[in-house]
This record gives sequence, C-alpha cells and structure tokens, in this order.
Amino acid sequence: MKALVHIGSPKTGTSSIQRYLQHNRAALAQQGIRYQRSSVRRGSQWELPMIALMAEDKLLPNEVQRARYKAIDSAMQKRTFGHIPDWLRKFPGQYDEPLALFSSEHMLPWLRTPDLVARMDAIFRESFDEVQYLVYIREQGDLVTSEYSERVKRGTDVTFDDFFDNRLNGLNHFRVLSRWTDVVGQDRLTVRRMDREVLKDGDLLKDFCAVCGIDFDKTEVPGRVNEALSAVGCEVMRALNTRIPELLPDGRANPLRRGLLHRVITMTDGMGKLRLTSDQAARLAQKVKHSNSRVLDTFFPDDAALFSKPSAVAAAQDRQQAREQALEIMAELIVKHRLGEIPRLNPITRLRALRNTPHAPAPKDRMKNTAGES
Repeated sequence: MKALVHIGSPKTGTSSIQRYLQHNRAALAQQGIRYQRSSVRRGSQWELPMIALMAEDKLLPNEVQRARYKAIDSAMQKRTFGHIPDWLRKFPGQYDEPLALFSSEHMLPWLRTPDLVARMDAIFRESFDEVQYLVYIREQGDLVTSEYSERVKRGTDVTFDDFFDNRLNGLNHFRVLSRWTDVVGQDRLTVRRMDREVLKDGDLLKDFCAVCGIDFDKTEVPGRVNEALSAVGCEVMRALNTRIPELLPDGRANPLRRGLLHRVITMTDGMGKLRLTSDQAARLAQKVKHSNSRVLDTFFPDDAALFSKPSAVAAAQDRQQAREQALEIMAELIVKHRLGEIPRLNPITRLRALRNTPHAPAPKDRMKNTAGES
C-alpha cells in the first residue's frame, strides 16, 4: 500500500480538504483510496506528528498547545497517543485499497527540525511500501492575515501589528520546504500553490483531487468550513479574549465562550477582510523576495512568478474604522445578552468557569448570587 500524506500548510484550505475527504470516504474507497482517521472527531490528523514528537521525547513548546492537544507532559502524551504507532503499523493489513490518504497541517509547524521530519518519515516507511508528501503554499500577505484570524479564534489577545512583526521572520517558504526535501528528497514532495491562477480550474479541491488521482466528478462537495474572521470580527474577538480565554488551565473548553465565536462571526459576516497596511506589505515583499525566488527556481522553474499577485492592502483609516465598528458590535452583544437572545449558562457551570478563568471577575461565594446571571 502506498501512502500520500498531505502535510499542510496551515491556512491553505486544509479544513475544507479534510471535510471533503471525510464526506466522500465511501466514494474514495470505490476509487481504491482509503481515507481513515483514527478519530472521527478530528479534522487534522494531528496525532501523526505528535507520535514523531513522542518518539523523540519532545513536547510541544507552547503550554497552551500542550493543554489543547492533551499532551501537558510526557505521561499524558503517552496515555493519549501511545496506541497510534500500532494503529498505523496495522493500517495496510486492514484495508484493501492500494492508496492511503492522510492529512495533517500540524506536521509543518510541529516538525521543525530535520530529526523530527526524518522520524515522521521513518514511521510511515515502516508501514507503507511507498510514501509521498503533498504541501500547499500561499502568498504570504494572505497567509499572515488568515493565520491571525485563526489565532484570534483560538484565543489570542495580541494585536495584528504585533503579530505581524513577530511573524515576519517566519514566512520563508523555501526554508520550510527545504526542511522536508533535505530529508525525503524533492521527488517525494509535491508542492502546489493556493493561487486561483494556477490551481486546476481555479479550485483547490479539484487541484487536490488531480494530484491524488481522485475522480472529482464522482464525489460530492460539502459546504465550506473555517472561514476567516473579518477585520471587525478580529477586533471583537481579540477584545473578548483578554477577559474570556478559550481554554481553562486544564485544557478544557471555557464554558463562558459557548456560542460566542459563532455569534460574532454571524454579526460581522460580510464586513471587510483584514488587510496589511501599505507599509506592512512593503516590508513583507522585501523580506520574502529572495526566498520566494528560490522556491520559484526550485519547484516552478518554467513560471515567471511564484504567485499571481500580492495581497490587497488597507488604508490606515480602515483599521480605525474596524475598531469603531467593533465597539458597536460589542455593545450589541451586551444588548442581545440582556434580552436573552444569547443562551445563559446555568449558575453552577458559570461559577466553576469563573473560578478557573484568568482575568475574569471573582465569583461570589454564595450560589444565590449567581442565579439568573450568565
């Protein structure tokens, strides 16, 4: 059995690809392709890069990430993921299809050294006769704004300007791709661009299918998922994140956030996208010019440019307008809450959440003081 491993990168339509694959599992099996997740609750198969970390006796570097992915320490990591290597080893013997598809955009950001990439490759090659990898890259201006939207959804309270400054040195596509080609070879890594001008029929899913050998016309396309927040939505959620973090310290979802993100997305739907300022766009272009040229020469030598066009920019006043609109949305959220349009938590759930939420107002000791509150 051959394995084709989709390794990302993050914010290149991976959630849509994974939903498409899960939705069409039966149709894919009829085409000789097995897409089988170890857990149906996960989109990205992040357990796969986790076992490479585990094999190298490493944890995720960020404490919040360790809590989110149930790997706070080595003991928890092994309890959570210790069965995955055996699951992967048995995979070819359990299914008849000649091709196995895997998808985890967590591989690119988590496997940050050649040793970890080599470990991941070795784990797959133990089980499969042939292992190929697939990655999509995206124009960095669009990438960084989309990444920021995702970080805000996940609870960051960092401003976009600070996020951009910190991220600027990490947008080198050539360095990331070389980490993989140096280990697995360029012949085993297919690099595609998330760019309508070069995607098959301008469509990501059709392009993915063409690479994987899937007959797109014999499958169904489910609805899109994981849409980016608007500029206003980012400002609203960032402000809320300062007081209502997404996760409790033990990694459980914070009940005080229940339904909040969906509500903000609904209320800000159709508002303008987050864009770089002209100054940020100029800094980015200068920063990635050399690395993009090397990617172009290495992987797309017949093309004139790596990406068809740079991302659109925003005027300085657009940022200020987004902040003002965010204040209006925050006020509307309060009104909806007072009118009972936003579901209330029961008193016990609310009290427990408050006691475990950093920065939240201290809860009253007596339960009667929480009755009727959310």
